[in-house]
Amino acid sequence: MEKGFLSTIQSWYVDDELSVDADLPQEKLRSRNSGRFIQLVLLELAKREPKTFEKIIREKISGIPLGSFVVQREYSCDSIDQRFADLAILSKGSSEPLVLIEIKYDDTFIRQNVNQKSDQLTSYINECKKKHCALLILSKDILSTKDVKTIEKARNAGLKICNSLLGEFGEQFKNSAKSTIAHMFYDFLKDKGLIMQKIDKDMLYKFFHRLVNPWSGAGKIQALSFAQGGAGNFQQLLNNMSVVSNSMARVLSSSNRKPNIDFSIIPTIKTNSKKLREAVEAKENYDVLYQDRVGGSVWVFATSTLYNNNDNGGGNWLNIQYGYCFTVTANSSKDIDSFLYAQVSSKTLNVLDEDGFRFTSSELKGNKLSEQLANKGSTEGKFLALIETVASEVIKSDQLSDKSHIKALKELIERIRN
Repeated sequence: MEKGFLSTIQSWYVDDELSVDADLPQEKLRSRNSGRFIQLVLLELAKREPKTFEKIIREKISGIPLGSFVVQREYSCDSIDQRFADLAILSKGSSEPLVLIEIKYDDTFIRQNVNQKSDQLTSYINECKKKHCALLILSKDILSTKDVKTIEKARNAGLKICNSLLGEFGEQFKNSAKSTIAHMFYDFLKDKGLIMQKIDKDMLYKFFHRLVNPWSGAGKIQALSFAQGGAGNFQQLLNNMSVVSNSMARVLSSSNRKPNIDFSIIPTIKTNSKKLREAVEAKENYDVLYQDRVGGSVWVFATSTLYNNNDNGGGNWLNIQYGYCFTVTANSSKDIDSFLYAQVSSKTLNVLDEDGFRFTSSELKGNKLSEQLANKGSTEGKFLALIETVASEVIKSDQLSDKSHIKALKELIERIRN
């Protein structure tokens, strides 16, 4: 898939003034500087297309006087601890900030050490209180629970503060019809897998149909565009799963681990095949032939580790898995039966289900499937509701004897509700 202009530049961009670690490989340096790269893009947007930049900032921070500011690269919040916000929006003709902007891409807020007065986030908040200005935080992933609580406390104390995922922030750039830089920035975030993309349901059906149904009567793939379109839509589906799961990661995992994204294909086969019966009776392996297949399901999911203690080699783990299930059969309407699901799984839960997990699901309507698969807010809300439900069911079952698991599930429910 061809990259956008900014992604092409960023793929080899390394800021020399930041490349102080000569032993780090180029990929590490590029990753470390992704936030600085976004900083420069936004600074250029503010200079070249100020009306577009101002409109987008206003959608996040209200009350800024119309057309009354300039944008500055870096702003010192604490000269002693050397804290610098990435961007500052200043009043025209003044050095007083209206908004401080901090970008968190591959890094997190720096914690306080013995030689510093406060941690990085607190320094920014204190500066905003002192200058009576707002704070806008743009992050690739959702912030840690500790940072979220610090932000809520500051907001309750009257500080105007907004924390936005870069993907959600980038969605605002999509509708900037006359802004070239805004469109390039949107494409950049999409290339980085931070923005959900609309899925072509027909292409997805044809691709799944080819995976689980007989070749005969399924139609021929006569064009490379079809092969790329089907596989491309499946790739976008995996990306959408990644966008949602990364957004939910800090809620689901107390250890701040990113989820694993995966998929599974489960074919349905005929049981009246003579060769299959012979193989079963002889206890031999059997290659399922194309004419034996009568459909199947494709599962796309994320797995978050909720508890893991392998110190004694016992494999005492507790996982939350959630995702989509798509069931495909040969049908003239080319429908995909689909649902969202969530499950709690561990070998210590065998008393609940013979497969070692507790499962719950919610149907997706076929006529609006394309829109639902690209709707981050709705999808995230449904996943969290399913996860809360299944976690509560496991606790209420009174069949879970592992106290560590019970504690982890209760803490998970509390994080979801808060």
